[in-house]
Amino acid sequence: MESRQNRLLDRVLLLAEANLGNPRFNVDELAAGLYLSRRQLLRRTAAFGEKPGNLLRRLRLERAARLLRDGASVKRAAAATGFRSPSHFSLVFREAYGAPPSLYSEGWAAG
Repeated sequence: MESRQNRLLDRVLLLAEANLGNPRFNVDELAAGLYLSRRQLLRRTAAFGEKPGNLLRRLRLERAARLLRDGASVKRAAAATGFRSPSHFSLVFREAYGAPPSLYSEGWAAG
């Protein structure tokens, strides 16, 4: 059972990572890419302890943080991670990291 969950998690991560820059990529698209219904995806990923929507957001923010550390502008990091609006990206980023992305890109990093 555990290896089945690991295989599913690997497939989820691969598909999500490949599509993070697409603003239309969401839980429904993820489920379709895995040949599952949305309900099946939610049920099967419950063992991961993170809902698919939260997982996608976390992966997007982690990639954005890497881009910012590598010198990308806030606007470029937002666009590259599927956020349609830099202001919405800034709000979500601040909630997750405790600082606006502009400060994060200037070298501030928690912990």
